[in-house]
Amino acid sequence: MKLRTSFVSNSSSASFIIPKRYISPEQIEQIKAYIESDRNDDGWEITENDQYLRGFTIMDNDAIGDFFREIDVDTCFIHGDN
Repeated sequence: MKLRTSFVSNSSSASFIIPKRYISPEQIEQIKAYIESDRNDDGWEITENDQYLRGFTIMDNDAIGDFFREIDVDTCFIHGDN
């Protein structure tokens, strides 16, 4: 199994996974609000379970990584999910 340490992207799709133990409940709510907001230009979708948040989009022109830095998510804990 490959473990990627950045967003997986082929210019038309991208995905990520964030272990919830590394982000606060407030950050989780901010990510969900971002997904529902007008800032989500690329149609990011989020799924979650008890341990992880997973995001996927079919078009990756969005700067979601910049958003994660805005809300102080430590990007070293975000991994590509493919």
